[in-house]
Amino acid sequence: MVGNRAQALSRAAALVDELQQAWVAHCPSRVGGITAIDVLRSVLIPTFADVLDGTYINVGRGARTRDVLYEAREYLRSLVGWCGYMRQQFRDAPGGVLFVPRNSSHLRMSLPVASEMRKACAAHWLVFKLEHWRALLRLGERAVLAQPLVSAAACGTRRAVAALRHDAETLLALPLLAQSFGGSPAAAEAILRRTLAQNLGRAALAAVSIERTLDAVRPRVVVVGNPNTMEGRIAASLARLAGVPSATIQHGDIAAGDPSWRSAEVNRIFVWGDGARRVLVSMGIDGERVEIAGHPALVADVPPAPAQSARSERTRMVLVALSGAGHMVGMAEHLNHVERLAAAAMETPELKWVFRLHPKDSPGIYTAAFARANLRNAAIVLARKAAQDMTLQLRECGVLVTVTSTSAVDAMVARVPVVTLARAAGEHVPAFVRAGAVVQVGPAESVALVVREVLLRGQPRAVGRQVDAYVSEHIGPRDGLAARRVADRLCSMMTGGE
Repeated sequence: MVGNRAQALSRAAALVDELQQAWVAHCPSRVGGITAIDVLRSVLIPTFADVLDGTYINVGRGARTRDVLYEAREYLRSLVGWCGYMRQQFRDAPGGVLFVPRNSSHLRMSLPVASEMRKACAAHWLVFKLEHWRALLRLGERAVLAQPLVSAAACGTRRAVAALRHDAETLLALPLLAQSFGGSPAAAEAILRRTLAQNLGRAALAAVSIERTLDAVRPRVVVVGNPNTMEGRIAASLARLAGVPSATIQHGDIAAGDPSWRSAEVNRIFVWGDGARRVLVSMGIDGERVEIAGHPALVADVPPAPAQSARSERTRMVLVALSGAGHMVGMAEHLNHVERLAAAAMETPELKWVFRLHPKDSPGIYTAAFARANLRNAAIVLARKAAQDMTLQLRECGVLVTVTSTSAVDAMVARVPVVTLARAAGEHVPAFVRAGAVVQVGPAESVALVVREVLLRGQPRAVGRQVDAYVSEHIGPRDGLAARRVADRLCSMMTGGE
């Protein structure tokens, strides 16, 4: 067992690199031109890290099942008129730019850019979640949902999945896991087997839908939501094979200890400010590929201060935005954070606590903690209902509580104080915490007392000065022109002007 999460992530990344080399050497099947291990890096690295640091816990299965049933029900309701819509979408305006987001934060970064791009060319979307598809249609965007694209190629998809599963068994027979995990190779093998079984079919479906969309749209540039997710890696790979340039827009904190970015294949990475650019260059990414554009979803002006009556209401609402267990935060640590916050809510019955869930988070974790604390003043905003911009929620709250989420940046811009829960020594600390732009709660401190103090008196003046310095450095130019800058560079990439 390794000492902390950062070390576990580093070891897990090295193991995934070994598995990648083994797949290349022994397994002929590919997904979108790359190996299944490469496609699943963003899933395998944090899962193996959980094994290595001893925090692997299988939670939230019931909640995930409910999410899947919801998706299936809503998908079937919307399928009837889909095929005719699909036929007209790409036939009317081929070419232009294709956006391939995975979650709502990707949509938020891309929508302002798409609006600017439409002044010069067609803007198309391929999405993987039904609520994203519906939201884009309501906005008048040219969007298609991935799942129906696969139906016409179901036989080929089944063959691809069968080949992937055969190669997965070949990989599992190699002694790599036993060498890397020492005393727990059986647990690691079981997790790898389960991860592959759960995701190989999804990866094959994603590859088919992305490939068919590229054929239909014939885009001149592809913008992926995150080049480290399964869908992002496949889209970037298929675009490269088709000779189409690709790009991504920063959508959250880029951690110096995050091994995923070292293998990002996109041609261009648009970041908010100099802080993220320095991190990427320090990881070996060519600085020519990284361009400071600003934050496309943030406007130039700070929202006006609320009226006095609204301000008094704000001081009774606490907004919580955690990133969930997964990459930089292990499951055991995440559970501890939720328990601390539930205890704080119990100690402050006069306050309303609203927990805004990350897409990878499980509501079951929160409902169980709330039940143990017998809470009556806490509410959950599910990930599929949190797709909207959080600006409205920030206007209603008096403080934001988080650990590593870049929702803290939105709060700082909206002049909402940020309280963060401290992490153990040696763990990744976000840049906004290192900069002193937040009010930090130590492990032995009372979260309830700190939150009450911030709601009553506001953040210390020294913290306020650091907020201004942090926003200036890490958000870059706040002139309202970030989306236009990204769009201009994408247009340049379309014409070969790198």
